Amino acid sequence: MEETFFWVVDSNIKEFLGPSKGPFQVVTLEEFREILKKPLAPKAWVAPLSSSLRPELEKELSRNPHPEIKLLEESEALDLGLDLLSKPLSPEAIERESFKIIEESVPLKGPPALKKVLKRVIHATGDPDWVKTLRFHPKAFEVGVQRLQEGCDILVDVEMLKTAINKPLLASLGGKVCCELSSVPKAPPGRTRTEVALEKGLSENPKVGLVAIGNAPTALLATLRWLKTHPREVLIVGLPVGFVKAAEAKLLLLWQDLPYITNLGPRGGSPAAAAVVNALLSLAHEKTPT
Repeated sequence: MEETFFWVVDSNIKEFLGPSKGPFQVVTLEEFREILKKPLAPKAWVAPLSSSLRPELEKELSRNPHPEIKLLEESEALDLGLDLLSKPLSPEAIERESFKIIEESVPLKGPPALKKVLKRVIHATGDPDWVKTLRFHPKAFEVGVQRLQEGCDILVDVEMLKTAINKPLLASLGGKVCCELSSVPKAPPGRTRTEVALEKGLSENPKVGLVAIGNAPTALLATLRWLKTHPREVLIVGLPVGFVKAAEAKLLLLWQDLPYITNLGPRGGSPAAAAVVNALLSLAHEKTPT
C-alpha cells in the first residue's frame, strides 16, 4: 500500500460504520494509537472528524513522531478524501470487493444457498444485521429454485422491485416479472392499491410461482389471505418495510405453512427483496443444465 488516510472518529460514531479497507481507513483514537506502534505506509495522512479530537492527535504524534504522517487541516482532508475515493472501480470489481468484505467481517453460517442470499441482501442494504433477522422456511430455497427452473413468473408489489430484478436471467429460465399496480388506478374504500393488485395478479396468472413483497405490508397480508383460500405452492419473499403492520405481517408469514423468506422487524424494502430474488435466480441458473 503506497498511501493511507486515517480518518479518526469518536467510538460512538465508529460503531455505526462498517469495516474500512484500502487507503481510506476510519479508526478511533484508541485504534490510531495502536497503528502508531506498527510500520506504516511510505505516505500517510491523518485527520480528525471533530475538532475536539485534534489536540489528542497532536499529542499522540508528538509522543510517537512519525515523519511519514501528516496531520491534515479540514480543507486538505476533504481534498485528499475526495481524491482517494474517486479512483474508478468497475461494477464487477465493486461487487467482488463488497462480497469479500462481507465474508471477512460477517459471520455467515448455514447452507450455501442461505449464505448466497445473505451476502446479496447485506450487499444491497449495507446492513450486516440481516444475519440475525433473516428467517426462512425449511423448503424455501428448494421450492424457490424449482419454481424458477420450471419457468414460473414472479409477482411483485411495486414497480421499483420489478425494475431491480434480473429480468434477462429470469427470461432465460422462461419466466417474467409481473406487477399489476398500474392496472389498479384507485383502490376500493378501506383497501390499498397494492393489496388489490396482488390479488389480481394471483387470480389471473396461474404461472406465478414466486411472490415478492418489498414495500407494502398490505400486499403481504393480501397474499396470505388469497393463498389461504386458493392453495398454491409458491415461495413468498415477504420483506415489506415500515412501522405500520410490516413486522406483524411478517410474523403471520412465519405462522403459515407455505415456503417463505422473510425477516423480523420493520426493516425491509425493495432492494432487499430484489437481492433475495436475484440470489435465487443465480442459484436456479447454476443448477440448470447447459
